[in-house]
Amino acid sequence: MDRKTLETCLNYAPVVYFDRKEPFAIRRIGCTLFEKSGYSPSFPGSPEHRRLIMPGLKQAAFAIEYAYYFDYDIQHLYELEHVWVYVDHSGSVCGCEGSFHGKYLNEMIPLFSILDAGSTHVRLYSQPGKHAFLPAIELFRLYPDPDACCMEDAGKDGLSLPEMFSGRVPDTESVQTAVRTFIKKQYAFKPSWRFVPVIPDSGLYISWDELAHEIPQRIAAELSRIGAI
Repeated sequence: MDRKTLETCLNYAPVVYFDRKEPFAIRRIGCTLFEKSGYSPSFPGSPEHRRLIMPGLKQAAFAIEYAYYFDYDIQHLYELEHVWVYVDHSGSVCGCEGSFHGKYLNEMIPLFSILDAGSTHVRLYSQPGKHAFLPAIELFRLYPDPDACCMEDAGKDGLSLPEMFSGRVPDTESVQTAVRTFIKKQYAFKPSWRFVPVIPDSGLYISWDELAHEIPQRIAAELSRIGAI
């Protein structure tokens, strides 16, 4: 990613609040700048259901896709969540969307304030263990059993590999069993529902192409570290 694009991405980078007991850190943030309509290179979906980013619909000069990579979700190995920030011709944030369990939601609604006057950094909350984004803590209670997924259901999905990385890392039943067991034993936790802001180091921001190249290597290294391969 060139310096100018990096500076733009940093200037509009969201401030994400995590549960105090959140066990997983952001490992990388893959960025894509849209100055015109285009398809997301990283958000999942079949060809006919690809995520189309259209800055013009929000009267935006451009949009930035932030793809947050974690080694783990509390229920599986491999985790990628997204925030889209839209910026108008005056340089102000005019829209924001966030991923939520395979879908995406509007984060800028009148009921909740996610942006201070004059700021270019939206505030969002990350679901404990699961990392889906919402504009207010109370909204996570809409998700069934938000504590159970971090406790008794921890690790249940094993290695969750999206199609774009299929075949590039081992995915056998023995791998799945090892991952399920490891997550349950090492990371199961009860959320505190008390949140603190996390400001990622600027070195975590890279282009999506760089992150896409790195992800299979990170997964393989993690599988080796936990003895799954």
